[in-house]
Amino acid sequence: MGASKQYATWLHEAVPSDMLSYRSANSQRLGQYDTVVLICGIYATRLSLVGYIQKNWEILKRKRVILISVAGSPEDNIFSTKAYSRIPEDIRTSIRHFHLQGKVGPIGASKVKNQNLKPVLDYLASQ
Repeated sequence: MGASKQYATWLHEAVPSDMLSYRSANSQRLGQYDTVVLICGIYATRLSLVGYIQKNWEILKRKRVILISVAGSPEDNIFSTKAYSRIPEDIRTSIRHFHLQGKVGPIGASKVKNQNLKPVLDYLASQ
């Protein structure tokens, strides 16, 4: 299981919620929620769901949107910061972003831990 899916599963277990792939989370489904949590990987300095967010921004901008990026590199790494900066500024200022440790190869798998979600869970509990 990839790190993004593992985090999504742990989050779903911790917070009663629906868990959908972005393919099934169409505009009609998105309209049903007050809070939308998007979890995606960073690949070659690109967040995999940026296009999805932009396409659905008219609906998402009326929601509490939490974006969780997952990568083998730390948050302050050039690849992570560049990926986040590719989100249009008007969207970046309207969402809450968290960066979680992903894995690169079998050694990195030990860095994907349930407790990495604590800042996200704390934020959700505070709202």
